Amino acid sequence: MQHSNQKNSAANKATAPARDLANGMTEMASEIAHEGYEMVASKARLVADTAEKAYDGGTNYVKENPGKALLGAAAVGFLAALWFRRK
Repeated sequence: MQHSNQKNSAANKATAPARDLANGMTEMASEIAHEGYEMVASKARLVADTAEKAYDGGTNYVKENPGKALLGAAAVGFLAALWFRRK
C-alpha cells in the first residue's frame, strides 16, 4: 500500500505544474475573450450611434427640403432603371 501512495504522490507532484500552467492559460484566455467582447461591444455602440445620427440627419433633410429629397429619389430611381434595363 505504501508503494501505491508513493506513486500517487509522485504523479501529483508531476501533474501540479501542468495543472497550474493549464489554469493560468485558461485565465489568460478568459481575459483575452473578455477584452475582445468589450472591443466588439464598443464598436457596436459606435456603429449604432452613427446609424442613429445618419437616420436623424436624413429624416431632418427630408423634412426641411422635401422638394430636393423627392428630386433626389426620382434621380436615383431613373438611374436604377437605366442600370437594370441595360442588362
